[in-house]
Amino acid sequence: MSFRICCIGNSHLTALYKAWNALNLLYKDIDIDFFIDRSIGDKPLSIESTNGRKIEIETMKIVSNDIIKVAEYDAFFICSLGISIHAACSVYRTYRTDNQAFTGREQLLSADNFDSSVLGILLESKAVNVSKVLRKITDKPIHLFDQPRFSEYAVNIHSAPRVVSYYLPVLNNDDEDLVRIYKNATDALAIELDINFIRQPQDTLSDYMFTLGHFGVYDPLDTSENSAVSKEDVWHMNSIYGYRMLLQMLSRMGCPIFNVEVGEANARFSFKDRRTEKGFQFDIEKEFNVDATRCRLVFYDHKSHQYVYAKNSDGGSVLCYASNIFLPAQIQALKFRLYQILLRN
Repeated sequence: MSFRICCIGNSHLTALYKAWNALNLLYKDIDIDFFIDRSIGDKPLSIESTNGRKIEIETMKIVSNDIIKVAEYDAFFICSLGISIHAACSVYRTYRTDNQAFTGREQLLSADNFDSSVLGILLESKAVNVSKVLRKITDKPIHLFDQPRFSEYAVNIHSAPRVVSYYLPVLNNDDEDLVRIYKNATDALAIELDINFIRQPQDTLSDYMFTLGHFGVYDPLDTSENSAVSKEDVWHMNSIYGYRMLLQMLSRMGCPIFNVEVGEANARFSFKDRRTEKGFQFDIEKEFNVDATRCRLVFYDHKSHQYVYAKNSDGGSVLCYASNIFLPAQIQALKFRLYQILLRN
């Protein structure tokens, strides 16, 4: 069965976009179109109903002239666009309930009013606006990813205002309470909008408020000029996290799922033939303990930031289907992130 999926979001959708670009060869019956709200966008997001009526959302700006034609898609996935635990954190900076830490500088609110304030912020988000427009013109499934929590490496830039609002409830031991409030608000949101809410996978979290470091673009070891470290970007996730989003998406669609085991691998390669008609051919000198008849490998080169698609063949070698990838003439020991993709029976 084939599916066509529409994804709408902001910069947090990039993680899923990169994961899909790396793995879409495995899903030949699935098409995913991405509509990303960008600061440099100059065209409003345009949605066309089944009867040809167009609705423009001026608060969403994209860079292309593409139109979301509802009739062409089987499901819609909205990413972030203001749906974040930051809604609870922003209320917490000024207001507290009787059950939360109180210093005297905050204003007291009843628990019900605190909850209503968080829900009110979420209802004003771009995600809700898009969801309402879609739900008015289609009864197809609408799914909403919330924004992933900040990377745990945010501790490195704890003075940034956006990060401070995350740390306050942690320092006051109110983080669990805020997570509960946020969950209740998003549950209510999903019911009101008639959509499906997709939460951040629990095993990607380091605690209540932060995401495990290896899922984020912030790499403390990368201090290059344009790195996430130099930009203090602790809120965007990488393609490994994007893969987890992809799994959640495919599961909701009832699609076959490939299991990807992510880890670091040191692999030694040597050339058999620099370039063949089908791509590059290498000998692989590391045993990956996989069944060659069921295995697909995807290597991610950290230096070039490019993916190399590969398939096991005989003699322990791999054939890489990426003729546009430049690789140095002398390959010795290179460190790759290994995506070991096995069909889940």
